[in-house]
Amino acid sequence: MKTMMIALSFACFQVTALVGVVDAATLATGLMYWDDGSTGTSCFVTNVGSKPVIITSATLQDAESTNLAAPSNNCTTAPLAPGHTCFFDGANVAYGGGKIEVKGNTKSLRGRCVLRNAINGDVLGSAADMR
Repeated sequence: MKTMMIALSFACFQVTALVGVVDAATLATGLMYWDDGSTGTSCFVTNVGSKPVIITSATLQDAESTNLAAPSNNCTTAPLAPGHTCFFDGANVAYGGGKIEVKGNTKSLRGRCVLRNAINGDVLGSAADMR
């Protein structure tokens, strides 16, 4: 009986631990490339749902998929309200990509990143949806 109670306690602990892992989700683009040294990446995320969504991190990624801090970022300062859009971006990312992590799921979020000229802000023609 004692062995059965220990096994049951351990199984409940494992299920609780797994539930915590499922409570997060990721949206990311693939890498975008523009052969210009003055390139920046700008990403926009819109909440098309009816409830606020908590974005826990918003990062840019380089060619090796290394997360880079986004100097401009208003996605993680407060929950993203329904119908609202947030953004994050940074300069000098010739291979660009964006990634967000959220608490919960991403079904009500739509995200898109574009490469832009870091000097004048013009979009350079390369864009990718977050999936």
